[in-house]
Amino acid sequence: MHQSIDALLTDATFLLKLRRKVALSLVSCSSSGLYELFRLFEKVDAVHKSAEAVVDQSALFSIVRPSFPATVFSDRELQVLIELARQSTGGDGGGAEPPIADVSPSTFCYMLRKILPFHAWQLSSLLSTCRAKIFESNTMSGLEEHESDLLRGGKAPALRTREVASFLVGFCNLSGSQAQIAVDYFSLDSKDKQRGDAAFDVPLLYDALFAEEMPVALQYPLLAQRFTEATAVPLGQGARTGSLALAQALQRAGLCPAGGTVAACRGSTAAVELAAWKRVCAALACGMKEAEVTQLYEFLRRGDRGLTVAGVMQFYKSFFPSVGMSVLDIITTATRTQIVKQGETSLVELFNALEGYGTDRIPLEVYISAVRDAATGKGAIPLYDIDLEYVRLKAPTRVQLLLLLCGPVPPKRDSLIRKVFERLARDSAARSIPTHTAMNEFKVTKIESEPLQKKAQAWKTYTERYYKSLDAEELTYELFSYVWYMLSAAVEDDPTFTVILWQGYSLAERPPWAK
Repeated sequence: MHQSIDALLTDATFLLKLRRKVALSLVSCSSSGLYELFRLFEKVDAVHKSAEAVVDQSALFSIVRPSFPATVFSDRELQVLIELARQSTGGDGGGAEPPIADVSPSTFCYMLRKILPFHAWQLSSLLSTCRAKIFESNTMSGLEEHESDLLRGGKAPALRTREVASFLVGFCNLSGSQAQIAVDYFSLDSKDKQRGDAAFDVPLLYDALFAEEMPVALQYPLLAQRFTEATAVPLGQGARTGSLALAQALQRAGLCPAGGTVAACRGSTAAVELAAWKRVCAALACGMKEAEVTQLYEFLRRGDRGLTVAGVMQFYKSFFPSVGMSVLDIITTATRTQIVKQGETSLVELFNALEGYGTDRIPLEVYISAVRDAATGKGAIPLYDIDLEYVRLKAPTRVQLLLLLCGPVPPKRDSLIRKVFERLARDSAARSIPTHTAMNEFKVTKIESEPLQKKAQAWKTYTERYYKSLDAEELTYELFSYVWYMLSAAVEDDPTFTVILWQGYSLAERPPWAK
């Protein structure tokens, strides 16, 4: 049975797959090694100049369907993307105001561009187009005059979004979505852009468009981000992404030992010469011209100081491809969903698999391997290295990882777990209980249902291993409850969780104790 559009909009695994499909379908690496957009997307994008030219969703579907064959997006995928574009029009983007009922083709294309992980490449490309148009002209544009007045300290009015967007679309012949990408980058405030109230970084915008030579302050971050963004998607099925892709490229360029870890690369003082740097960029398919590869190398080597493998790794870390919180939530939820599908004890098994790391940061390779193994099985999609690297940035230790994957515990379940702790302590104010009490007082035979007894026996095995691994005589509530949080996250059925805890710990036979 097909899920409804509303259901798909909350299905993190579906949304993660769809985001990947957008990235892999709309951008490719040409035979020359440069990136290029899907031509049918470029065609439909080029003719739509204004976000104000809205149509209803049915009409928008008819407009964009011919540009995205079913081999690219199915009808349902396209409908979800259209709805995501519609939702993106709400208020200031923070959900304070409801989205408008209709949406423009330009806004739809802009939303697709935002999903693409190649933000710096898109900006570099559109700036190149703008500068070519500007320097072909023999006259000074109104925007250039306005910016010049502002830079000289004149009393000219502030730049407005409409003025900038109108110049980019009208004079430079950008599409509406391209103009909005530029507005995003050069505006100082993300609020109220559609109403034309955003403040702009006037000097940076002037240099980007009108300076004879683009300043290093703009060239360097754009080249750097283009390099790191190349690691955001795999070059082929099963290929590495993120820091592991860079480490692999360094190894292939002969700069790191084969099979070396990311940590080893970060500590390497091996020199990186230009020829080796070019091999690294080629291995990553960075989509840069040879002159751009050389220019980035010169920026990185800082004159006579030279460039080392450790320097490359530090530079990569500084410009690591960024994602918003909404995308991180999708990745985290999809990871959790895939793990708990593998069984009710799957999160506890992951916790046990990482037992040797205690409270230390888990090495990246170990982290990715353990989480991916836990998430692999029935109905699972492959998780990219970089997806799990994002998770690790937020939760680098074993406890932080499992708390993140558990998600919020439903209040009723949290209340039940706390009630068990208090009854075992015989004191509602107690701060700890003996570890042996937590293990021994959970009796599978007390559970009336035979199927639930079998389930509870598996739980008991894992909870006892967890409590023993703590090597503590007393358990605080946090230590006691943690394993139940992990089990709770993998149990969808409330009655099952409640009955096993209630009957297993014989709560009906344990009246509340006075303080």
